[in-house]
Amino acid sequence: PVKPSVSEPSPWMLAEWKKIQACGSSVESKERELGIPIGGLARIGAVWAVSIGALAAPMYANPCHDPIGVRLRADDGRKWAVPGSHNGLFVPSSFVGYGPLFMPEGMTDTAALCGLGLDAVGRPSCNGGRELAKTFAKMAARPVIVVFSPTPSDEETVTILGRSTLAANTRSYVNGDRVARKLTAMISESAGNSPRDPLGTSTVATPVAFCRI
Repeated sequence: PVKPSVSEPSPWMLAEWKKIQACGSSVESKERELGIPIGGLARIGAVWAVSIGALAAPMYANPCHDPIGVRLRADDGRKWAVPGSHNGLFVPSSFVGYGPLFMPEGMTDTAALCGLGLDAVGRPSCNGGRELAKTFAKMAARPVIVVFSPTPSDEETVTILGRSTLAANTRSYVNGDRVARKLTAMISESAGNSPRDPLGTSTVATPVAFCRI
């Protein structure tokens, strides 16, 4: 199992990640299989780990430093991590720098948004990486949209995230249909890829919006 979020990477994990990178292959075929816009997985540093038979993506506590963990995802949807990994955030190699910062859950959702040319920083799970996510969002100095799945645990996690550090008034809910429609249209129009699941929403007033998928 992945250990709790920390800032120091494991030397053994880093060595394994370097091996995976050195022997990894292109993820373009996996992007097509998963309906992710081409370039999305590559933008978060993911590679196909040939020796493991899984997608591998680094997780960070600080994007300026080495990764603190590596998430693995098999073709059948199984998810695990390189031994010695700690929960961190999926971070793109570069940021567009304008518009909202999206905070989805998981490797592939983060890659899907990054592949659309949006700025997204992914949480490792509904509850994982919460403190790192809060810190990153506070430093963003831009609107933040937390994307989450419609499950009670996820909704509770995101609500706590907003109340504790991000939103000035989480009781001030507004209609999020406009955000959802725009995202859905962008995903649907992505060349050569099938759209992800349609978005429905429940949002909170800026600086944070909750967007349910």
